Amino acid sequence: MTINPSVVLRALDLSTAHISSTTRTWLEAQARNEQPWIVTVAQYRSGFFIRIPTDDDEDDIRLHQCPKDLREIFKVARLADCRVVCLDGEADPHPQLPQYDW
Repeated sequence: MTINPSVVLRALDLSTAHISSTTRTWLEAQARNEQPWIVTVAQYRSGFFIRIPTDDDEDDIRLHQCPKDLREIFKVARLADCRVVCLDGEADPHPQLPQYDW
């Protein structure tokens, strides 16, 4: 069977250590739809799946409401041509991203 590459999503697997506890709380609220929608987030036991906003979304005022640490992760993901970020408590940290203790 052949799969069309355009239907395959690339994902960047990063440690949850790259987000602050404030951002974690923000993502949890986004996943529960408890505040106005900014990004698409699915929470699971040890982290989050987050859809990377497209470049077209960048100008959207809502995206500027994302926490700064999350916007930095989006930049790294775009450079890697990824459309999804998996923030996981078990993933290894990336050496070029800041880490937070919480």
